[in-house]
Amino acid sequence: TDYCRPQMCTAPGVCSEVPVVCDDANACTDDTCQVLGVWNTTCSYTQHDCAAELGQSSSPCFPVKCNTRSGCFVDEITCNDNRGCTLDSCVEGSSSYECTYDPLCSSTDLCTPLLCLEANATCVPAPVDCSDNNLCTVDTCSGGLCAHTPVNCDDGDLCTTDTCTSGNCTHTPINCDDSNPCTTDTCLGGVCLNTLVAEGCVACGPNACITT
Repeated sequence: TDYCRPQMCTAPGVCSEVPVVCDDANACTDDTCQVLGVWNTTCSYTQHDCAAELGQSSSPCFPVKCNTRSGCFVDEITCNDNRGCTLDSCVEGSSSYECTYDPLCSSTDLCTPLLCLEANATCVPAPVDCSDNNLCTVDTCSGGLCAHTPVNCDDGDLCTTDTCTSGNCTHTPINCDDSNPCTTDTCLGGVCLNTLVAEGCVACGPNACITT
């Protein structure tokens, strides 16, 4: 005889099974009847295996829990720093979890980083400003560092001095004047040549050369 499910007479000549009721009104326990002896039973209440019921093991970020009224459910750890410009996530360890808040906007281009607008969590490019306000330099960015290269005003002529002013190149001829009216002053390959007007010329007038 199963004394947890005994046969009882419910009417003359009528026998019915009347199970012992074990119910602690707790959805998180398994309620069972145990036979201790003849007509001697007891109820036991053991923790229900929610992981087995849900088919999912409990983890630090997704713990399996039980509500005494509704039963088993998978909870989720919520990581939220209430900022629109972060990616909030739960990172699991062996027995604990950690909330991480990584930047929403990231760029591998150090010269064009992304700026996050907190109001609407939008990423916008924010190029590095390398301007030195000098029109005679070419301003560039590489690896997040600014470089200011002088404008190339070289005209390839060694007999001119090449300069830049307000972004404009000027090429000024080298001054080869030796203040000697008896020489012809020229520049060749960056070298000044002061050639006598005539052999033996020691003094020059407006229209004539005086020789020795």
